[in-house]
Amino acid sequence: MALLIHIPKINPLHFTQKGYTAPAQYNYKHPDQYQFEDTIRSWEQNVAWYQPWQTNDSIKLQLHSQVAPVQVKIYNEFESLVYSTAMQQGLQSFFDPTLYIYQLDLALNIFIDGYYRMEIEFGSPVINTIQSNIFQIREGYVEETLLVEFSHRKHYADAYFEGGWTSNVRMFGTLEYEKPGSQNTVYEDQQNDTTLIDTKPFDTWRLYTGGPEGIPHWAIMKYNVIVGCSSLRIDGKYFSKATDGVNFEESAQKEYPMRGWSIELRDKLNRRSQVLTSDGAQNILGLTVSVNVESKGFVADDFGGSYYEVEDIE
Repeated sequence: MALLIHIPKINPLHFTQKGYTAPAQYNYKHPDQYQFEDTIRSWEQNVAWYQPWQTNDSIKLQLHSQVAPVQVKIYNEFESLVYSTAMQQGLQSFFDPTLYIYQLDLALNIFIDGYYRMEIEFGSPVINTIQSNIFQIREGYVEETLLVEFSHRKHYADAYFEGGWTSNVRMFGTLEYEKPGSQNTVYEDQQNDTTLIDTKPFDTWRLYTGGPEGIPHWAIMKYNVIVGCSSLRIDGKYFSKATDGVNFEESAQKEYPMRGWSIELRDKLNRRSQVLTSDGAQNILGLTVSVNVESKGFVADDFGGSYYEVEDIE
């Protein structure tokens, strides 16, 4: 019987099965089955793209597997093994008890500047291996990049957030202020005289990703899922989609395998004041919830603790 492995696409790295080759009658290389460098067609410009990371970032992964152990290996650009660790096993998947949840929080400050690829091996002996896209780790500041941190209030995009899992991705891009807006309540009498009853001003922003070179298809497919998270922070500030139906808009060039994209966002916290604390922290959500986790009725999280999910706050 074949053993199952689930790799949620919301993970910050793009994983494909190592050595995968589609049946001979299939000619198109789907971007979710192949790495970018293998999908460039003969009439397209042959370009290289490397996902950016800084040494002060961390790569946070989650996957679900019927196979154990799950071993992570990092190879450098010379295909030399530079790091190896085991993913932490959590509890069983709620939707499929045969699957166990595995997570990794890999701090990148142990690596030097360079290009890397991650491989994840399943089982002992190994019965399956997946590989990531090539990524670049640089010390300090990577120009024209943003750190996008995300989580969700419940199970989303085949990932379990209920146990407190959060992740992040560094992307090429920038934020630009777009325009002010407002929601207005206006009274109009029989003479068509108007009175403004209430107004709620807000600001809209545009997230550009791709820079001058663009990004591969798999990257925008991933970002499209990430911006749907209920908690979305871009360089430390909370945002959300501007309105229902807002989607990424493309900027493309003919016979070029990558594109630029943008999407309209709004401040998640539509405050009319700047909130600071005595230690200088900003953009605080301002909610503290205390619960008694010793009482019966609480649900165990993925790693044996207890959690209580707050569905809504008014």
